[in-house]
Amino acid sequence: MIRTIRWSGSLLFCGMVVMGITGCQTYEVGQVLPSPYHLMDDPQYFPKGPDFPLANELNSMSDAEEEHRKAQR
Repeated sequence: MIRTIRWSGSLLFCGMVVMGITGCQTYEVGQVLPSPYHLMDDPQYFPKGPDFPLANELNSMSDAEEEHRKAQR
């Protein structure tokens, strides 16, 4: 019984030490907090997307409208 308690206590302690050293991202009270090393990370660049994200849908609607006008003539 005492060996089990010691074993689980030491395992818990080692786990907490490893988490403290590595600095993982945490979720606290509805907000995601960064790791302590976030200032040393390489920044990611996401290029700007198109101004109108539904360009294919707009093109298909324009084509359908044009076909409809041709059919009415």
